[in-house]
Amino acid sequence: MIWLRPELFKFTDLPSLCRLNCTSKTLCSDLQGLKAWARLAEAQYPPPTPRDDNEARSHVRRREVAKHSPPTLRVLEGLTLQQAIARETPAPVAFTPDAFSDFTFFLRLDETDPIMLWGDNAGRLIWEGDLGDLNLHSDNLGLSLHLSLRHANLKWPWAQANSDYLERVRISLVAIRDEDQAMVSLGRFNCFGEGAHNGGRRYDFLPNYDLDFVSSSRSHLELGPILWVSQDGYVNGLYLLLDHNIHNPYHGPTTLEQEDEAYRRERCDESRYRLVLSYLAGVHHPAARASALATIESWFVEAEREAGWPIQE
Repeated sequence: MIWLRPELFKFTDLPSLCRLNCTSKTLCSDLQGLKAWARLAEAQYPPPTPRDDNEARSHVRRREVAKHSPPTLRVLEGLTLQQAIARETPAPVAFTPDAFSDFTFFLRLDETDPIMLWGDNAGRLIWEGDLGDLNLHSDNLGLSLHLSLRHANLKWPWAQANSDYLERVRISLVAIRDEDQAMVSLGRFNCFGEGAHNGGRRYDFLPNYDLDFVSSSRSHLELGPILWVSQDGYVNGLYLLLDHNIHNPYHGPTTLEQEDEAYRRERCDESRYRLVLSYLAGVHHPAARASALATIESWFVEAEREAGWPIQE
């Protein structure tokens, strides 16, 4: 018999522990009894507050996904608009995108090293966990997904910080589909600005990578998180906006006004938002997947034509 030493699991890694866990039912039971997953999680990412073993195991997987950039879907690759329009589209297939309520959203809030603001360095953990109730919010710019953070009882620690210091604030987001636990990295974002909002403050974030959810050579979809801190200083909610940025087709020298208007922005509505999220999480039926991709590509063709991109390039 080989005795398992509990203190050794903090020196292992996630793939090794997964393989060990799958060896036999007896060994799987022993690992749970020794709290192996909790020891590994606490060694790699020390939690700010105690949590049970089930939460520790789920957060190990979510942190691994959060460390990676979101999957980038390239559409209309190498095609002119004329070629894209002339292509034969697949027959439409009945497909119902997942609802927002079908997903759990995981947030990690940390403070990065000031020397490596936009890198992959592991920052000092401030808070992490699943977000609470969600609802749709509309303003004069369009629709956004609002996720509650009031249950976290999280006091915003940078209320008096200047803009240079705020750049060190970073969030990582993961969407988990409840039905099959499919996980999608929504990206890592650094704070770049703040302003007044409903009696409190809003903090805007930009992705710290050059990849986008869906992109062509002429436009791209970009996720824009906004944290809302209420008047009493607590983080009250997170807004997730999905925008379609269409680059303007400049020809020849540009004026200062044209440089300031490098692209036009269109807010995605609920149906488009849900379709993109469902597609990235995975559409299992091949025909439905092809039909969903064709629908997404049609948005790009329509928006790029309206922006003035020439049909023949």
